[in-house]
Amino acid sequence: MTKRLQAALTAAAAASVIVILTLNLSGCQGASEQTPTATVAATTTQAPATPAAPATPVPETTPTASEAAQPAKVDTPTAKPAPTQSPPPADAPAPTPTPSPTATPAPPTMTPTPTEVTTPTPTPTPEPPASAAIAMAVLVSDTGVSAGDVRLISYEQMEWPSAGLGCPEPGVFYAQVLTPGWKYLIGLGDEVYEFHANQSGETLINCTAVEKMRVGTINVVSAAGLRDTVSIAVLRLNFATGEYEENSVTDDPDVIEGIVDVLDVDIKISPAEDCPAIFQLRFDLPGRSETFEWICEGDNTLLTGGQPFWGGGQGEAPIALGGVIGPLLAKTPPPAIPQS
Repeated sequence: MTKRLQAALTAAAAASVIVILTLNLSGCQGASEQTPTATVAATTTQAPATPAAPATPVPETTPTASEAAQPAKVDTPTAKPAPTQSPPPADAPAPTPTPSPTATPAPPTMTPTPTEVTTPTPTPTPEPPASAAIAMAVLVSDTGVSAGDVRLISYEQMEWPSAGLGCPEPGVFYAQVLTPGWKYLIGLGDEVYEFHANQSGETLINCTAVEKMRVGTINVVSAAGLRDTVSIAVLRLNFATGEYEENSVTDDPDVIEGIVDVLDVDIKISPAEDCPAIFQLRFDLPGRSETFEWICEGDNTLLTGGQPFWGGGQGEAPIALGGVIGPLLAKTPPPAIPQS
């Protein structure tokens, strides 16, 4: 090889190296510091150039200056630059690490403490009072049946509004006080009888029988509206003239209330008899008056009047009525009833 050819090859190899370095630097602008190292490594590890074949001798010509400066083309494989990641901008926030989920521990299993079950003690049903047996005996006596035919269905403690025990008998006046007692239901075949008693059992009323008695009864206080009474006048019969003359008058509220209370009961109605009354009781109310006839020669319980609710009959006045009317007649005793 001539010196001129050797110099040309050396210049061509140097130019090739300069071109490769220039390409690597331009393709890796902005890469991190490790990138040039990888490029150099790729360049230094390229395969050695294959020795050129002996050139055919050519006539020796003196190369021009431009030809000497232009590098010869050499087919040298170019290593591709390794891909690099662009660094994040300087002002970008640092990524927040995502925490790994922590498993929630399972709550401890609690074994419930067994609860002791207390069995309630049953409250014993009280025995029926002695008056229940008396009521059953009265029913046996009134109906004439065998004692084995009656049975006690139920018994209940009560508080009655008066001494009448919730079913006062017609024509009987009872104290208007709260009265504790009992209610009994007694069976007789298919029928049921209701008895009421006071606490001690001394008073016993067959309410079923009383209700049957109420057929053909009347309460004159309710029928005539006597609770609005403002005065009461007692008149007596003048047997000489056959006229009723005023004996006494009261407007005392207490006296009026006492008389009305006595009359506030159901009284039995019976057919009227021809028996002229000795007294008249006049109840004066706002705008009207109600007059009743009371006591006759043959009947000291007579109570009747001309009101339509009597139905042409007469009633039996409560025995207590004489006790509340008597004080009004004290100053003027009633006339003697003429003897027939």
